[in-house]
Amino acid sequence: KWLGLGLTLTLTGNADVPREPVPAVSAVLEILQLVKKRDLFLADTHILELERECTASAAAEPEDATSPGVKDGGRRKAKDVELLYEELQKELWAVVRESLRSPTAGPNLGLVVQVLQQEEQADKEWALSETVAPGGPRPRRLKRKWREAVEEAADGCLPQRAEFTAGELDKYLDRLRVRVVEDLGAANRNVVSIYPEEFQPFQVYLESYHQAAAGRLKAIADNQLEITDIYSLLDWLHNIYNRDVLGTVAITCAFSRAPLCPLLPSETVDKLELDCLNSVRVKVTTELSQLLDEEEKRWTETQSVEEYQIALSKTVIQRLQVDLERSAAINRSLGSRVAQCSLNGLADFLYSFQRKVEMFHEGVQSGPSEDNQDGYVTRTIAFVNCCPPFRYNPHTELQGSVCSGSLRVSNVEDPMRTEHCSCSSGFSDLYRLFKSFSSSDVFLISTVFIFL
Repeated sequence: KWLGLGLTLTLTGNADVPREPVPAVSAVLEILQLVKKRDLFLADTHILELERECTASAAAEPEDATSPGVKDGGRRKAKDVELLYEELQKELWAVVRESLRSPTAGPNLGLVVQVLQQEEQADKEWALSETVAPGGPRPRRLKRKWREAVEEAADGCLPQRAEFTAGELDKYLDRLRVRVVEDLGAANRNVVSIYPEEFQPFQVYLESYHQAAAGRLKAIADNQLEITDIYSLLDWLHNIYNRDVLGTVAITCAFSRAPLCPLLPSETVDKLELDCLNSVRVKVTTELSQLLDEEEKRWTETQSVEEYQIALSKTVIQRLQVDLERSAAINRSLGSRVAQCSLNGLADFLYSFQRKVEMFHEGVQSGPSEDNQDGYVTRTIAFVNCCPPFRYNPHTELQGSVCSGSLRVSNVEDPMRTEHCSCSSGFSDLYRLFKSFSSSDVFLISTVFIFL
């Protein structure tokens, strides 16, 4: 595109056609060399001179302004200026990108700042000029483009969406956290002091990285996520970002949080929490049903084995505690709602457990033999021993998980919901169910039989 730059070409065979003076080839190429050598302020000064010549020539309006030679010369001169500005901006934004992690980038970045200030002044003078032509190249707004360059650089530095693996969102988010904290620390060390205060450089970098991180999270949240990834994302939104990203950055550099928009819209966070509850509901139902089926199968296969304890109650409670602890660590509201889902699923499980135990006793009592008599007695003892953990542990340990999680996040504002779903009634209902279950006729008869 630089071929013939600045040359005056003969468009017709008439040598007497007047031509508008245009920059000499050597002058334009010298400016281009200044740009490539990153003598940016001097290059911009010369480009401004060429631009003023274009403006002055257009304002003069000579009598032969409509002649082909003059019009062609004016267009070439204006094109020279625009091409030089394109090359200048490429180098300006390259310096901006490179300076973040370069402790020695101060001199080049200082030239960038000088260019931005000089161009801002040129925009102001253009706006106040009485000969402003509509549709011209001004204002160029290089300061705004500088901010856009910082945003683009921030977006390019963060881990890409393609690096996220399903089921391992916590690892991706940790890389995201580390990169944001490290880059903002580098910005504070290497570039902030170069800019004048009115540029608010650190605030610009902070908002750029915040915006880039929000874009990554939105791309992830738009997909169907596994429950472990939902927990990781919600924890990052509610706790980790404020505490471990903004909180860490605030230790070394002051900034305003007011301009920072939410990382995800409230509607998206609501959907994530609803997906979490639905996943917990399905997970509890499916996993506890599988555990009970496996346990029932084992009763038949090991009937002749003396076994006074079974691990069913402990296994069930451990499965439930996984979701209770993770949700309670995110925020109080989510922990309460997950606890309610878990308790509802546990109540269904206990009803199924009672029915299967009754069926087991009915089957054994309908035709007990001497071979399985001892197994029947020990199995019944195991059933009875299984009741106390179900009666007390869900009421104390599960409630304790919610309470301890609530304490951990009590200082974290919950922007999603104001209502608090109390589990007290659920625990009370479940407690009554346990008491009724343990005093049922089947267990009472079995216990009397054992002690006789």
